Order: sequence, then structure tokens, then C-alpha cells
Amino acid sequence: MRRALALAAGLWLGAAAGAAPAETASSTSETEVLRITERSDFSRYLDGRYLGHAYREARGALVPNPDGKGFEGDFLVLEETLRDDHAVSRQVDQSVPASLAVLPGGAFDLRVDSGYPSLRACPSFPEDYKAGRLEKGEAWTAPGVRALDFEDSGSFVLLPFLAEYRCRGLVDFQGRQALSLSAKFATRWSSATRAAPIAQPVAPIAQPAADRPVSELISKATGTHDLDILVDPETLSPIFIRDRFDETFELAAGGGSERRSGFTLYFYNKSPGLDQGKAAQAIVAAVAAAGQASTPAAPPAASRGDAATPPPLAAGSEDRLPPGAGPGPLDAGPASPLADGGSLAAAGLELGSSPEGLVLRVKDLRFVADSDQILGSELWRLDAIAAALKSLPGRTFLVAGHSAAVGKAAGELELSIRRAKKVTEELAARGIDASRLLYRGFGSSLPLAGNDTEEGRAKNRRVEITVLD
Repeated sequence: MRRALALAAGLWLGAAAGAAPAETASSTSETEVLRITERSDFSRYLDGRYLGHAYREARGALVPNPDGKGFEGDFLVLEETLRDDHAVSRQVDQSVPASLAVLPGGAFDLRVDSGYPSLRACPSFPEDYKAGRLEKGEAWTAPGVRALDFEDSGSFVLLPFLAEYRCRGLVDFQGRQALSLSAKFATRWSSATRAAPIAQPVAPIAQPAADRPVSELISKATGTHDLDILVDPETLSPIFIRDRFDETFELAAGGGSERRSGFTLYFYNKSPGLDQGKAAQAIVAAVAAAGQASTPAAPPAASRGDAATPPPLAAGSEDRLPPGAGPGPLDAGPASPLADGGSLAAAGLELGSSPEGLVLRVKDLRFVADSDQILGSELWRLDAIAAALKSLPGRTFLVAGHSAAVGKAAGELELSIRRAKKVTEELAARGIDASRLLYRGFGSSLPLAGNDTEEGRAKNRRVEITVLD
């Protein structure tokens, strides 16, 4: 599905300034990626009292199954956060698998169901409908279903509904024609009349093992939904849906009632995946160019007036950023055309591939022990990493951290999250749009090597930045 890459060397930063990178073989990606994004923005009220504003997002980038009859991949679920006026990087709360086929008319047939996509069989059309035959003003009703994970616990229920549709006719949308529809449906669910959890997937990494089923959180759900829908007039596949909702949930065990009022935006598109070969070439060239303007012996920290560099760390201390995006070692691939030079290697970087996409692995990025403060001697490397990411405009990056197992797992996880977040802040300060930066920590849960030797622990302390498809 994706070509493996391992471009692990380049020119030493600041050296061989006049050297031109050798030509690399292009690995043009013709893989079509199905992208589904869900963004919910709503206000919460408990027994009529305003609790605050919430924002949730799930991003799926699914590639064709090996059998070519559907798509598979992961949805990255971003944690619930309070909204403000500042662009900030956001934490990935969990990653859930999905495998589905797109049926005629745009409905999804899920082979692996972890709650996403949450809106299924919507829109739906009359059985006798044919492309181009729907008249403006024509109305019909059709069943649908949505998945509800009330507290992002990993357990969800499927809520059936009957939607009333109306055709609004053809409209222009982003340079293309789309068929515009409106729809309405009501939420009606009770734990007394329906199965409690329809599905309870295995708790995601770093999530509590004792996830409760939704029926233990809510006993009843009622509400209304009003939808604006755009579909492809030929395939009837959805392009965009805006769902305005007002729902009330009766909480289990006499917990009162919670009202949620807001909207969810659904985006659907198919487009070519990342050309990993060209992206790798761009990164190699960007790091080499950054090396011509900086010297490791004189890190930027001093010229920026930053605080004094912290003292050296004791041997064996937890002084490095935990690791990153894709579990396991990077796939092996063709040797770098710059293998005789060394800019990536000199910066402690290497390129590879994981199921999630192209990965830039950062080795031994050092921190003050038990802290998320990056040592001043490491700041020049962050400059090089930022230059590499700037060579891929428009892409989203997942910064992930892993640590060695040398203490309590909970503490390692918490520190890995803080350090991954710190890296995104440093990258944003160097000109990477914060809205393009995601982060998560894995603690010591995904080691690359054993933790019984310093060499193994050093391999496990890593950061991986995935260029997401």
C-alpha cells in the first residue's frame, strides 16, 4: 500500500555547502486515499446550567484494502478541548481502526467498526433513483444510522433514525457541481429498549482498561437534527454535510440531564496519497540547506537570548524525548542517494515509512531529566526539523513520543505527552502553522528494543514525526 523508505543520511549541517544532492528515483504514489473528517462544535448544559464549550474532531485517511474492494486505516480522534482565539497544536486522544467499502449511493459497509465514521447510510435515496433524475423540490424518507460514543470511551451504540429529505437542486461548490439536499431526523434511544453497547472495541493504547459501556453513562437520548448535504450528482457519494443538532441525554444512575447544542461538519473526499519519494527528497534538501546556515557548535539558543543552557545530565537519566507516531521499526527501503554525505544522519534524523505515512524519526533529542525542557544544545536540530517540515506545505504532522521503561508507566506516559507537546510548540515558534500539528505520547508501551541495556533504552527513547496522508 505504501512504499517503504529509509533515507538515513545526508550532508553534515554547515559542511559541503556547495554540494548538490544527487538525483533520487521518484516513487510517485498513485494510491487514492479516502479522507473523512468529522468536526463537532457544541455547548454543554447540565440540568440547564451552562458547562462550557466543546470541540471534538476525528480524522480518517483510509487507503485501499489489499483486495481492492474497500478502504482501511485509522481515525485519529482529537481530545475534547475548550475553544479559544489562539491556534494551538492538539493532542490525539486515541487512534481507532476502520475498514469499509463504499456502496453505490455513498453508504458505508463497515468491516471493522470502532465507531467511525459515525454517520452511516446518510444520505440515502429512493430505491428507484437514478443519477440526474431527481427533481428540485422532490421529497422522500429513508432510514439511516449513527454511532454515538458519549464520552470517547471506546464503547458506542448505533442509533437508527428515519430522515426526511428534500432536493434543492444543483449548486456550485469549490469549482464543481454538487447536488444540494436538506434533511431532518429525530434522536430516539433508550437503554431500556435497545442493546446497551453495539460494539466495545479493545481499549486504545494509553486509555483506561475499564471503559464503561454507553448504557452505563446514559439511559435515554432525545433530540433533533437538521442537515445540509452536498453529494456528487453522478455517484451520489457525500461531499459535505453540516448537521445542526440539539440533543438531551438522561444520565444513568440519577445523574441528571445533559444537553448538547451545536453542529458537526463532515468532509469526504478522495485524492492521491502523499508521493513519499518526492517528499523524502524535499526533506533531505531542506535539511541540507538548513545546515548551510547554522553550525552545531554555536546553537541558536545563545543568539536568541534564551535562558542559560542547563547543566549536563547524569548518565542514564531520562533526558530524551519519548518517541513517536508509528509503533515498531521503520520499514527498510532503498539507500539514500546522499549516503556518502550525511546531513540527516549528522542531525540525528532518519526517514522511513510506517502504515500511517512517511516518518521522520528524531533520535536522542535531549531534555532536562524528568522535564519537558529541551536542552539549549539541541535547538539547532529543531531548526533543521522545522525546515524539513516547511518543505511539505499543506501537510499535517503527528509528533509522537516514546520513552524507555525505567520508572512507573503512568509517569512515563504523562511525560511523553508533555514532551511531544513541547516539540510542537517549538516547531510552531519556528513558523509551522500550529493547526497543522498534532501530538500524542505512548510512554514505554511500544519499545523498539529491550529495556535491559542502555543501548536498548536509547533506541526506545525517540520522537517520530509522521507526515499524515
